[in-house]
Formats: sequence, structure tokens, C-alpha cells
Amino acid sequence: MSAYQSVFAELYDLFYEQKPYQQEVDFLHEKLAAYGAKNVLELACGTGNHALRLAALGYRITATDLSADMILQARAKQQEWERGGRLPVGMLSFMQADMSELPPQVGSNFDAALCLFDSLGYVLTNAAIRKTLHGIYDKLKSGGIFIIEYWHGATMARHYEEARIRRWQVPDGEVVRFSETQLDYRTQIAEIRFTVHQIFNNGKAHSYTETHRNRFFLVQEMCAFLEEAGFQVRESLRGYSHSTAIDADTWHVLTIAQKP
Repeated sequence: MSAYQSVFAELYDLFYEQKPYQQEVDFLHEKLAAYGAKNVLELACGTGNHALRLAALGYRITATDLSADMILQARAKQQEWERGGRLPVGMLSFMQADMSELPPQVGSNFDAALCLFDSLGYVLTNAAIRKTLHGIYDKLKSGGIFIIEYWHGATMARHYEEARIRRWQVPDGEVVRFSETQLDYRTQIAEIRFTVHQIFNNGKAHSYTETHRNRFFLVQEMCAFLEEAGFQVRESLRGYSHSTAIDADTWHVLTIAQKP
């Protein structure tokens, strides 16, 4: 089963309401413009927070996610943005697709591909990662770029928390999320069990669980995977910044690679 089903998809934007999407999109816009990219494929787009903002800037976006429920949330927002005049009609399409087996209807000959917010980590094995990267490579035109964000293994091993709790006040009550994390260092996989409690003002409550398994990477390891797929690595950065000072406190690495 894919991640972010049902209630987890409905609450996704609440969980990540503090994520600086516009700042990240401004950075992506700078990088995409530098390579002359206009036609962009996004993989694991979630509820569309990057895709919507990029399309509003004039990029033609094809955005995919494995979770049908996340795509439903993304399309609802797209309709709202189009009705409100924030997004030109026809610049953005959402579709359900597995990034490790991209179907022909996704299209090809893209100027750029994006896989953000550590989403490649859901592809767990070396063989599956190689297959996924080869598939992305095939969707790009010559000179096209691939921007990938991933969990940095050194930081994960040093700073991960075994348990976390977060609370959000919502109009009809409260949402509480527990996270329990275990690391398998041999496979470089973090298994995270999420338990969400919805507590309503009327006294009712519902609980839901979902387990995510995500791989983390070292920078040279990711570069080796990309080069094996045929890409030329251009730079690896400390998150959405221009800094190459990646250290054991760098949670997210952004690597930019190009198809020759």
C-alpha cells in the first residue's frame, strides 16, 4: 500500500503547514530558469504544493503521485486556484502513477524532472532505485535536468528521534500525531509508524495508523546511482540553498543532475 491514504492525505497539508513551499519554489524557479526548463515532470507530487506554485509562474507541469487520495486533494486545490485566477487553465495536470514504473501517458521529452521532499526514499532497494532513475532519465530530453531532494544518511543516523508528538488545533477540535521511528542501518531504511488521533469538540474521537518505510542516502551514493543511470551530476547542495557545505547537521540534500 502506498503512503498517505485516506485521512492521512486529507491531513497532509495540516501536517506540513509550516513547510516553506514558496521559498523552495523560488529556489527551484532559479535553477529551472538557469537551464531554460519550461516543461516539467514532478514525481511524488503529494497534494501539489510545489506544482501549483510552479505552474503559476508559467511552467507546464505534469505532476504524479502513487497515492490516488493525494491526487484527489491536489486536483481539488487546482480547481480552487483556477477559479480564483491564481493559475492559468491548462498549465498543470495531475495523474496517479508509480515513479518506478512511469506509464507512457505521462509523456516524455521533458526539460526537467523533480523528485522532492525525500520521496525517492520510498523506493527501497538498489535494484528499484536503478530502475526508477533509468525511467526518469528516459522521460527527459537531451540537456534536461533532474532535481532530487533526499534524506542525508549521516544526519539521520546522528539526530533521528525514536518518538515524537505534535498537536494541531483545528476548528472542530484537535489533531494529535505520534511518530515512532526505527532505523535499519544495514538497509539504510527508517521505519516510521504514524498514529493520528482526531479529537472532536463533540466528544467523539477517531484513530488511524500508517507505517512508512523510507531510505536515506549518502551524497556520493546518490551521485553514483545517478551516474550509473546516465546522468552527469552538476551540484549537490545543502537543502534549498546555494551552499555545498553538507555536514552531519544537513537533513536534506538537493542534487542536480543533467542528461547529456
